[in-house]
Amino acid sequence: MGSAASQGARARANQMARNMQRNMDRMAEDNAGMVRDETALEVQRLFLKFLENFKPPEDLVDPLSSAGASEMDERSPYYYVEEVKCMMREQSTVIKFNWNHLIDPKFWGEDADAARRYQDLATLITQEYYRYDPYLCAAVQNFVRNHEPAYVRDKCASVEDKDFTIGIYNFPDQSTSA
Repeated sequence: MGSAASQGARARANQMARNMQRNMDRMAEDNAGMVRDETALEVQRLFLKFLENFKPPEDLVDPLSSAGASEMDERSPYYYVEEVKCMMREQSTVIKFNWNHLIDPKFWGEDADAARRYQDLATLITQEYYRYDPYLCAAVQNFVRNHEPAYVRDKCASVEDKDFTIGIYNFPDQSTSA
């Protein structure tokens, strides 16, 4: 009987070890057990969607933008696709982003849902900019990868992709907030 009990105990111990290993593997796959910031991931998703879809009305073209196509290029109707082309011409990894595009309803015309959604996104980003900055940069990298995948690859590094950042102008001054 002793051997049957010890075999059962060994079987349970082996099963427990397999379960623990499976759980450890799952945790390793899920960013080494780190907690996922679901709100920040949603900010990233919405910001990427914004970059993909933003087309300013013809009468509201941004004079400060560097997103003008050269005479040889075919101009995209999507504003930030043109910004990516400009980044490439300048060999830059910084996308220039006009904050007014996100918050000003005049850029959204009659699409009240989009205006409200992007104003809510702007509020979140404004309240906790440093929390969301890495996710905004990841959205920029994904946006560039969607439109110019070869530009994302770092020619000097064998494995790493370029890091992209966002340069925001017309961002509200937080120093005067009470």
